[in-house]
Amino acid sequence: MHQQILPKIRLIDSTLRDGEQAPGVAFTLDEKLTIARMLDEMGIPELEVGTPAMGDDEIETIRRLVNLPLSAELICWCRANRNDLEAAQKTGIKRVHISFPVSEIQILSLRKSESWVIEELARLLEYAKGMFDFVSVGALDASRADIRFLQQFAKEAWLLGAQRLRIADTVGILNPMQTQSLIGKLTEVVPHLVLEFHGHNDLGMATANTLAAISGGARAVSVTVNGLGERAGNAALAEVVMGAKLTLHRDTGVKTSELYRVSFLVAGLARRRISEDKPIVGSDVFRHESGIHGKGLLADRRSFEPFNASEIGRPGTELVFGKHSGRAMIRYGLAKRGIEADDEETARVLEKVRRLASVYKRGLTLDEVQRIYIELQQQSDEDVMGDGPL
Repeated sequence: MHQQILPKIRLIDSTLRDGEQAPGVAFTLDEKLTIARMLDEMGIPELEVGTPAMGDDEIETIRRLVNLPLSAELICWCRANRNDLEAAQKTGIKRVHISFPVSEIQILSLRKSESWVIEELARLLEYAKGMFDFVSVGALDASRADIRFLQQFAKEAWLLGAQRLRIADTVGILNPMQTQSLIGKLTEVVPHLVLEFHGHNDLGMATANTLAAISGGARAVSVTVNGLGERAGNAALAEVVMGAKLTLHRDTGVKTSELYRVSFLVAGLARRRISEDKPIVGSDVFRHESGIHGKGLLADRRSFEPFNASEIGRPGTELVFGKHSGRAMIRYGLAKRGIEADDEETARVLEKVRRLASVYKRGLTLDEVQRIYIELQQQSDEDVMGDGPL
């Protein structure tokens, strides 16, 4: 029996478009060029690079990105109107994404109707196909749309020649089960149309929903570096790549060894701190304090780590000496400094480490642990000398 070979998942990185829409984030031209080059070098196949309708500066920036010698294909984002498409054409870009409202909330906010959406879809798709090599259609707020209308919209997009359909969870209200079901229902009516999922993280499920979409049949997904984006952000590049690899056994073609470096570069340019417990790239992800974990890791790193730190290009396991540490970690740390402590010495050091960690409310460094050992040894020597003859 032959094993089914699943197609590679296509990543569309939107750091330069949706990511920059995060409050207070504004990349300079040079920063955008740097980010684009790094994403290209790590194997991202497609970059969503901006919104031409923002004006001449944005058009010029996109034009500069288009002129870079990249392997990645570039696409820009447009609203459903001719002016946006004409602005996109000025950039020299060959791929365009057109976003249409599909939920009642979004349609009525524009004082339009479902019939208007279908009419505009036909009108603008025909117009865009004469201007660009590739046209993607977006279902804005698809997660709150009536499924009947969403299926009709998908079928029309396919029949009219759209080359990809983006299903946007615009306000991040889906859960993974709903996401997989939604993608499945759309796949039933447009089995040959490439579906892309674009998840927001308002309920903390963007990455999980993105993986669920892949399981449901989506062949493309949107991501941003560190999940940078509006409100609570988007599905995070590193999480989607590693999640797809480890839980779905699906290839994205990305050089995972570059994930850590790219995450910190973009965080710095965006002036956004990466939280210590950020999945995949956070500083605490490969730091361990618990005695049980430390003892297990010393025997086999796989015991409490899902993958090797080197896979994403980051420093390896770090043992932290603190309130929850055990004797094995203390003995291991001291041995790294050439100190062979016996059971009694180890216990005394551990007792003081735990006490100081509670006072300082942090873990202790190996230098501090070594200093504690030396101080305790000195105290012990003084006690012995004090017991001698006067």
